[in-house]
Amino acid sequence: MLFACFPQPILVESNILNENLEQYETEIKKVVSQIGSMRNSSLNVESTHKVANNIFDLATLKGLPEAIFFHARNFLHDIGYTNTDSLYFDNVWANISCKGDYLFPHVHGGALISGVYYVKCDIRDKIKFFNTPSMLPEPVEYNQYNAQSGEHSCIPGSLIMFTSDLQHGTEKQIGEEKIVISFNMNLRDLKPSPNTMMIS
Repeated sequence: MLFACFPQPILVESNILNENLEQYETEIKKVVSQIGSMRNSSLNVESTHKVANNIFDLATLKGLPEAIFFHARNFLHDIGYTNTDSLYFDNVWANISCKGDYLFPHVHGGALISGVYYVKCDIRDKIKFFNTPSMLPEPVEYNQYNAQSGEHSCIPGSLIMFTSDLQHGTEKQIGEEKIVISFNMNLRDLKPSPNTMMIS
């Protein structure tokens, strides 16, 4: 009997505040034009990540912080963090990318969970997640037990959330423009605990 010993949890929620997407796009572009953005060799998109710590303090994105909090609490509960009273945004930023832009595979050190909310995008574009690199010979056929990567389509109004140690990135963008809100979240005073799973 086969079973997956170390699953990687990824939350995908669709149709979140779709009615606000146009307003979010306008507000994000206005703030980015005011504060500026930066890019580098691994973050090859225009981003406020190094410019402002919390885009929610600058842009009026009505209902979005609360929606992310709601789904983050549920996600954390599902993966074993039942006390989420101290949950907070560590940082929140906006990315605006164009055709050909990409995000080199990376993790978000120092955070517990990370995520992305898609304001504007082309559904042909995807976010890609990577498994820990394997030193085994390449199998003839990949399946759920040996896959080294997985991907999800970028869909406007969708929220994707994952543990911050999960490597992720994007290949060269197909669509003309993508606008996203990305974030890291933590629990204050999170205590280390035994993390060995018993197999019987």
